[in-house]
Amino acid sequence: MIQYNTVDDVFLKRRKIKRMEMIGKALSHPTIRSMYLRLSQTPQTVTELYCNLRIEQTVCSQFLAKMRDLKLVKYRREGKNVRYSINKNTEETVFLILKML
Repeated sequence: MIQYNTVDDVFLKRRKIKRMEMIGKALSHPTIRSMYLRLSQTPQTVTELYCNLRIEQTVCSQFLAKMRDLKLVKYRREGKNVRYSINKNTEETVFLILKML
């Protein structure tokens, strides 16, 4: 049985579970999962991602925005391009979730 010390502990646990649920839902989409796995190998631009995955640029950008919101990826502007890479802080959680999918 899990024991909580304060109301804040309960709130934080629920928030963490909700976030993991949202990450799991996003990663259950095959294209988002492919993008994440590709970015775990090497940082890439939007152009590199959508060309390699053979998807439309708008779809790729929408998925990357969702991944940014969930803090799965981080980005760095390089002139006119934006290079995406995985967020090392969430990598362990993501691979745990991917293992369950």
